[in-house]
Amino acid sequence: PVGGAPPLLLRSSDTAACRRCCDKALSGVSSARMVEGSGWWRTRGRSKLDSMPSAADVGTALGLPGPWEAPKWVWKVAWVMQKRAMPLLHSFDECAPADTCLNLNVLWWKAIAGNRKGSPTYDGGLAYDLLPPVTRGVVQFPLCWAYPNLHHQNVALRTAFIDRVVTERVTRAAAAGRRVRLVGLGAGFDTRSLRLQGVWCAAEIDLPDVVAQKKEILARLAKRRPEILSRPTLLAADLNDAAQTASALREAMGVVGPADGVGGARDQADEHTVFVCEALMIYLDDAAATRLVRLCRDAAAESGGASFCFADRLPGVPGGDRLPAERLFSDAGFELEEWLPKPGLARHMGAADRPELAR
Repeated sequence: PVGGAPPLLLRSSDTAACRRCCDKALSGVSSARMVEGSGWWRTRGRSKLDSMPSAADVGTALGLPGPWEAPKWVWKVAWVMQKRAMPLLHSFDECAPADTCLNLNVLWWKAIAGNRKGSPTYDGGLAYDLLPPVTRGVVQFPLCWAYPNLHHQNVALRTAFIDRVVTERVTRAAAAGRRVRLVGLGAGFDTRSLRLQGVWCAAEIDLPDVVAQKKEILARLAKRRPEILSRPTLLAADLNDAAQTASALREAMGVVGPADGVGGARDQADEHTVFVCEALMIYLDDAAATRLVRLCRDAAAESGGASFCFADRLPGVPGGDRLPAERLFSDAGFELEEWLPKPGLARHMGAADRPELAR
């Protein structure tokens, strides 16, 4: 991998939306094109328009350096070299995962950030342990520090943000005596459900091919990390399809912790559901993306509390404007509590909460 990421490998079966977004990524994203703003992070209950901050300012807010503000051609050259390297990196990979909507690239990017000791994104090498043997050594510590902060650093910003807001909600729920269910929407090969502390149970929803591939990758992880006993329940669904989405969300709400068994009596008022949406909506139709938030609200209607944490491109929200985002979540019964836009495709980062139900 060059420029902080392995290359792009798309299958012919990928959706047109996926290909369009990948084309945008190939052209590169320079945060120098964005307009700096101020007072745009962690503002609670304030209705105002926010301009797009620079990636450097976002990094400062999260304790990370921003992506390199390199010329567009640098990003493009790095991407082309990544494409050429990917077949080599996975040439002897028995799991042979496909790069559906960049999820395999993102795994390599997160492995780079996850191996950087001392960084807020350090994960003890968990993402690294999902990668194939031998070739994964190119992103091991300390080589992970050799990659310039390009594509992988953009992903590192959203990783740090989502980890922070999810952890805050887990802590808050625990203080209120509620157990936390984590539901990853289009989670790909993400490791959040394996590494965050205080999560009672976890479910992930993604395309059938991705679910099948992740099961194989998690089986490899189990051999490398037998101490990890709890795994997310993987559910297959096309999140552009309303019926499949609603069904998968209902199934996710039935997932319980490993010590609880199946079918046992429980009070959902004692639970808090956290939905995580990272770089998913950029591959959904606008109508499907808007509907997804409402379906999450409906699925968690009986939960004592519910949160929607995201780093994505929200439908109908231009630039870094907060007001349209507030309306989107308000219409779905959530209140936007955190707002931190950033340059890039998944440019809207935030967290919205639904008022807690009385016990």
